[in-house]
Amino acid sequence: MLTASGVAEIVDLQHHPFGNSYFPTTKCGGAPYDSDTRHCWAKECTDVSSPPSDCFTGTPVVQHGTTEYDVNKVQACAQTLTTGDDLVTTRYWPFVVCMEKDYESKGEAAARSCAREAGIEYTQLDSCYTGAAGDAAVVAQAKATIDHPGTPYLSVNGTPVQGDVLSAVCAAYKGAAPAGCSKA
Repeated sequence: MLTASGVAEIVDLQHHPFGNSYFPTTKCGGAPYDSDTRHCWAKECTDVSSPPSDCFTGTPVVQHGTTEYDVNKVQACAQTLTTGDDLVTTRYWPFVVCMEKDYESKGEAAARSCAREAGIEYTQLDSCYTGAAGDAAVVAQAKATIDHPGTPYLSVNGTPVQGDVLSAVCAAYKGAAPAGCSKA
């Protein structure tokens, strides 16, 4: 979709690498992973003006284990290191795509390789991942993740999309359609 001619210029891509994770809370509970607990956490902690103090503390409960947490955290760090057009086209999104390939075998070598491929400085990425900035990046993604039925969850202008994302983007765009929309 983003490679269709002109489409990246009309998209404000918001990717939140937190998935179906949640932080344990007194009200909702914690581990083991439970989707009802995740929905409780989302209702109590995200998109509210004054979340309880324990909403974003401790270690997140992750649906699919430590590999998922590690990949989400390194993607959150990569997002903090990329801005503007780089976020969508040249750095962040290529890093995400690379990290999602062969997901189960991801580790430091994969992060290093994907960072190099996407033009992200690995020493900065690793510093974020291993330090307090990485924890803060995870919390930022948790706060930005809305309650959702599952992953992947895609929306265009707040409307959930299943299937042809390019068509949904092109239909929602109110300006002159870019050339890439002719493929929709």
